[in-house]
Amino acid sequence: MNSNETGIEGLVNTMSGSIPQTITTYKEQMLTTDMMRRVQRTLGLEKEFSAAMLKEMISVSNIKDTNLLSVVVTAKDSKLATDIANTLAAEFSDFVADMNSQRLSKSSSFLQEKVQEEKVNLANALEEYKIFLAQSPGTSEIQSEIGSKSSRLNILKEELDKLSTEFARETLGVENDIKLKNTEIDNIDELIRITDKFIIQRQSVIKDSTVSGIVQAFGQDSSELLDMKLESEVVNPNYINLHSQYNSVLVEMEVLQQEKSNIESTYVITRGLIESEIHLITKSLEELKVTYAEKNNQEKLITKMFKELNHHMISLYKVMKRQELLSLLILASQQYLLTQMLLLIISL
Repeated sequence: MNSNETGIEGLVNTMSGSIPQTITTYKEQMLTTDMMRRVQRTLGLEKEFSAAMLKEMISVSNIKDTNLLSVVVTAKDSKLATDIANTLAAEFSDFVADMNSQRLSKSSSFLQEKVQEEKVNLANALEEYKIFLAQSPGTSEIQSEIGSKSSRLNILKEELDKLSTEFARETLGVENDIKLKNTEIDNIDELIRITDKFIIQRQSVIKDSTVSGIVQAFGQDSSELLDMKLESEVVNPNYINLHSQYNSVLVEMEVLQQEKSNIESTYVITRGLIESEIHLITKSLEELKVTYAEKNNQEKLITKMFKELNHHMISLYKVMKRQELLSLLILASQQYLLTQMLLLIISL
């Protein structure tokens, strides 16, 4: 845009320099073949004087230290000289007016074209911005989603820390219980080892129902059997009780081992689910951040383009105002210069 603006400014600057440039070139322009032919046609001198002959009769010079021209026409007939000088001044005035009108018209057309061009650019930029805004999600939605997912990620990390702490606490508790049970098993095992499985039991023969029944069957006196003792080997009740305790503790041990296994399985599964969600959210956040950066950059570029286009439009309108003012100044200056030039016509 700067290059375009420079071109526009350059055009106006060129126009601004047209007054001094015209003053320096008036002399040559007044004596061109085309100008001589205009004077010929206006005065009907085509047969009497050629363009070259008319040119020889006219001299144009600058008045020192001024922007004025001195026009001298040398002719035998003073009236003819005056007519040629007046006609040349009038024709040249029309020529300058036409030339400047074309120049100003050209610059005005150029500025109008640039304005229309920038209007199209602005409309295209606006359409692009509408399309950008219509795209979902926008930067604000993406930023909101990034914040939501970041919060969820922090919660999951806290849950993971709590899960690890709880797992360590529960595992330690079960392991301590297992150690106690192992100690209890060792103690019971030691008691079983030192406890007799069988013991000798003594009792009076008469108390034995079988022997007592036989004696009675033969009609014998059972009193004779009172001093007789019967010995038998029986299982030690303490031994049986210790084995019962041992088996009971073993069952409790298995329950504790299963509880520990369940705790470990639950921990592994739960941790895996949390870590999986953390991985998905982390990946999603990375993608969202890339998308946000791209959209944010695109939004900045579009905003910058709008600002530049707006600035350019303002500059164009300012230049157009300057051009209009400059046109008036140029026309006013030319009219003044031509008036002064007419006052200095000398006829000989």
